Amino acid sequence: MKRILSLALICALLCLTGCSPIENRLDKRLIIQGVGIDKKDGDYNITAMYMDTANPVGEGDVTSELAQGSGKSVLAALTDTVNKTGREPLYGQCGFIVLGGEIARGGIKEALEFFTDYYEFHPNIKVFCSDGSAEKIMKAENMNDRLMGDFSDAETTTGKTIVSSLSEIYADIIGGKSNAVTALVGIEEKNAVLKGAAAFDGDRQKAVLSSDECIAVQLLRGDAENVWDIFPSDDGDGINYFLSDCSSKTDISVDNGLSFHFYVSSRAGAFAVSASSKTESMIASRVKELCERSIQRLLRENHLDVFNLERCLYLYRYEKYRSLEEPKKAIALSDIRIGVDVSLL
Repeated sequence: MKRILSLALICALLCLTGCSPIENRLDKRLIIQGVGIDKKDGDYNITAMYMDTANPVGEGDVTSELAQGSGKSVLAALTDTVNKTGREPLYGQCGFIVLGGEIARGGIKEALEFFTDYYEFHPNIKVFCSDGSAEKIMKAENMNDRLMGDFSDAETTTGKTIVSSLSEIYADIIGGKSNAVTALVGIEEKNAVLKGAAAFDGDRQKAVLSSDECIAVQLLRGDAENVWDIFPSDDGDGINYFLSDCSSKTDISVDNGLSFHFYVSSRAGAFAVSASSKTESMIASRVKELCERSIQRLLRENHLDVFNLERCLYLYRYEKYRSLEEPKKAIALSDIRIGVDVSLL
């Protein structure tokens, strides 16, 4: 339904441009749905997904095709890609960007700057990273714009990834008070799959967050909406549970050194398990364990503040923040405590 409405809107907009009938025809437009970007030997390589409006498969529905090009810059590569199709590009429908592994590890700022500067690309475009080449993701057997929409929705439905928009990830890179993080995708049996998230030091990927760590980060930041998880119980069976109505509060103390106290609360439900105080306690312990492990590996060991602690310190304890010579190091060494309150439905 969304695709039908989008196509109808595009038709309406094109009719209002005052162009000739030939220029108005959708089969003459290159309606970009997503862009994959790789870099090899100094050249950018683009793999663009676009609506195949020349060959509709049904009323108001279209399939997708791929076009490729290369150049010394993202602009040059995208221009080459478009020119090979012989169509007039339309970028307003672009919903996602996939950054290849070499770009993610070498620096993503230059690649993203084109999209932040070019007015047709919306700042809410979702940004993904690939653990290999973006081209392979774009050519995966299950690849389409709906799949990428499902990947974006996974953040709010399961909590097992973190998806950042173009404006969010660029702001983190430029601002420097929080480490950027966004969804990581890979290939398994020729299909594109989610693989947690990529965390950045500056604009270079430094670590990969597991699905468990993605859950913990969102719970601690107060961004979690719904969480689904499973963990082994004492008798060896798995406890399958979900969290909803999640919230988080962070108290910052500077009286006896720097300390952060997180309070995470949530409603919970468990499948095929009796609703008891024991079950409630087990789920709360599981959530606390996920959060503590994530703090240890990401913040303590890798100095990746994906929890927005420096930002919170800057906003709510500015005098203390200004007095620190190395805020990031001080935060990594700070006293961090986590309290969890879970109420079974």
